[in-house]
Amino acid sequence: MSAFLIHIHTGPEDPTKATLGCLIAATALKEGHDTRVFMAGEAVRLLDPGIVETLEGQGTGKLCDHLAEIAEHGGRLYLSGMSA
Repeated sequence: MSAFLIHIHTGPEDPTKATLGCLIAATALKEGHDTRVFMAGEAVRLLDPGIVETLEGQGTGKLCDHLAEIAEHGGRLYLSGMSA
């Protein structure tokens, strides 16, 4: 088992790039890897309820689905306090 730290700094203005990190994290967790997600800068806005429910990347899926998978498989999200 490997350990991953995925750093996301892209916000909702680029949904494909923003959801990609969460897709990677969800996939790694499903494969049994220890995975953490660190969100900084504009990425902190991804957790706004209005954005979580509607953001979808082209070919990278829905943010709400990825976050549900991350939670279901024991992943952790860390947010930059300076960005929040």
